Amino acid sequence: MRFHLEIALCVGACGTLEPVDDSSSTDVKDGGPDGAVPPPASPPQPPSPPGSDPISKYRQEVRADFPILWVELEEAARSTTVKDEIGVVGSSHTISGGCLQGVDGVVPGDKAVRFDGATCKIEISDANGRLKLAGTESFSIEAWVSPEPGAFQHIFTREVRSGGVPTAGYALLLGANATVAYGERKTTAANQVSQLGTLKAGAFSHVVLTFDGAFLHLYVDAVEALPAFASAGSIASTVQSAYIGTAGIENWYRGVIDEIAVYDKALASDRIQAHHDALTK
Repeated sequence: MRFHLEIALCVGACGTLEPVDDSSSTDVKDGGPDGAVPPPASPPQPPSPPGSDPISKYRQEVRADFPILWVELEEAARSTTVKDEIGVVGSSHTISGGCLQGVDGVVPGDKAVRFDGATCKIEISDANGRLKLAGTESFSIEAWVSPEPGAFQHIFTREVRSGGVPTAGYALLLGANATVAYGERKTTAANQVSQLGTLKAGAFSHVVLTFDGAFLHLYVDAVEALPAFASAGSIASTVQSAYIGTAGIENWYRGVIDEIAVYDKALASDRIQAHHDALTK
């Protein structure tokens, strides 16, 4: 109930003010005829923070450790090169043979390469010698692997070889019918081999070989195979291509490889753990 005030010019006495019932009128401010006030619109939801998915987190962790070689193997089928994310050794590297590209990688949305165990390889020319890592230089080799049975499969190799054996260099490889991983460092003293690390069957394993100037360390899924192996002597300085999936013309890898990187330093155990957790937690 409200009063309407009417103003008029009166001659003589004006009439009295009467109440006017306008309860049936609609007042927009009151929310409608029933007086109900509509709820406020829901506020927009903030977007996910950048780099929150596993692949982005892994890339952040790897870049934080400054690799000198890093191939993610994300290329589609029939590509003749794979991109090097760093470009220190080269912007791309040649892939050839019976390689199946674009297969599922470590996590959904990630891609990788299946090696056929006979002809598939990636050759890294290393024309500037950045992967030489001669003398007693520290290094690390990191890869995610899901192998199939086969003896002495090379994941990554930068070795001079003669008669099926290394004469200089370093490598990350598989043994015991692809159930274990290990590393080797061929020096002027001897061919020195790390401890063996057991792989998961039918799944990806995160494998890292490090050399800190004195000891070889082998990690599988961020767990070190103990004890570390003392590695003496120096690696001879050579001009030599590096390979992924083979020792060059032998020891072919069979299975899937994803996210392989090389560093000119020994990754600390907490950094290896961080890399592993980025794709598994």
